[in-house]
Amino acid sequence: MFAWLVNLNRQVLAALTLHQLVAKGAPFIYGIADAGLPNQGLLPGQIQQVLAICSGLAADYYGLPVAVPAGAISPIFDQQSGMEAGFSLLRASLSGANIIHGLGAVEAGKTISWAMLALANEAAGTIRHYQNGIRFSEEDLALNVIAEVGPGGNYFSHEHTVQHFRQLLYFPKLLNRRNYLNWEMEGSKDFYARAQEYIQCLLVK
Repeated sequence: MFAWLVNLNRQVLAALTLHQLVAKGAPFIYGIADAGLPNQGLLPGQIQQVLAICSGLAADYYGLPVAVPAGAISPIFDQQSGMEAGFSLLRASLSGANIIHGLGAVEAGKTISWAMLALANEAAGTIRHYQNGIRFSEEDLALNVIAEVGPGGNYFSHEHTVQHFRQLLYFPKLLNRRNYLNWEMEGSKDFYARAQEYIQCLLVK
């Protein structure tokens, strides 16, 4: 496995050498793929996990930006592909990727699904929001606001809340946050149906 990774790294460095001989100083993005891996009992998702981690470490060592794939192994848009897309996006994000590609891919990149692209966009937005972390500055802690509002007061209408709540919350476009009755009254649409409608609206624009 690691011998295979070393050879992949050599190929990238060989390409970088030729690239710089032709155009010295031109931008270059590090990236390795799972082509040619000998059968060692690893599932495709596990392979991508190793590749993402190693790509991030190698690119950081060489001081290069890195591109890491994200997508699903499942051949169709279903619960499995949704889980795989979420995990692959998180994995790519944690690897330090500068570019994450293949967001709408299913069947290990052989097929592109519009619904998967919509789902991956939601997942990417959520992960990016998590990466912002939580700040603990004096302004964020708002101790003066707590003292001003006091016991029994209302923070929702306070100017500080209005100015800051959007920075702490993520507002997805497609995820259902309704209870069952409200969801039923709005047409009982599952994620696939909402994603298809959303994509159609984007394509019309």
